[in-house]
Amino acid sequence: LARRLVGAVLARRFSTCEVPGSAKSAAGGCETKKEEKFSMPPPLTAQELRRLGMQKQRDEEKKRRRSLKEMNLPMFEDTIRSKIASENSDSFLTRRKTKTVQINIGLFCNQACNHCHVESSPQRTESLDQASMDRIIELVKKSPEISTIDITGGAPELNPLFRYFVDGLCLVRDDPESTRKLTIIDRCNLTCLYEPGQE
Repeated sequence: LARRLVGAVLARRFSTCEVPGSAKSAAGGCETKKEEKFSMPPPLTAQELRRLGMQKQRDEEKKRRRSLKEMNLPMFEDTIRSKIASENSDSFLTRRKTKTVQINIGLFCNQACNHCHVESSPQRTESLDQASMDRIIELVKKSPEISTIDITGGAPELNPLFRYFVDGLCLVRDDPESTRKLTIIDRCNLTCLYEPGQE
């Protein structure tokens, strides 16, 4: 019964020329519609893109201001200005010591997640080189206030120099002359451990 109903609907549709791209002719038959030409607008220049971006930013700021005003909340910039103008402005704007350093050592990843904020994927090839790693290790060694190194990517383990980098940081951590406790974090997606060479 279902097949007959579908067949009847399709037969009626085709007989009344309701096929996409066709129309009834004066004689009652079907004729194909002429394809309409679709022209793409010319590409925007860098200056036009910048202008549109700035306009969008201004519109978003106005919208935020209206929303915060309705909730009787100050804008962030206004809060900063009032803090600077207050008596405690010096302590408010004093830079604190850096304790955590996050290092992205490459965008190559065995996954391509929609939510990835750096758009890592198997097609990405950017990766931190050995010279940059050596420089970071040197800076960490000379900065005793740093207590946490957070290694991320991509899948950081898939950088060919990942173990080299971690070994260098471990030498800094395990330095007998140092009294600091250095924590090294690896942001692993776990699935990369099933990749060849990760045994």
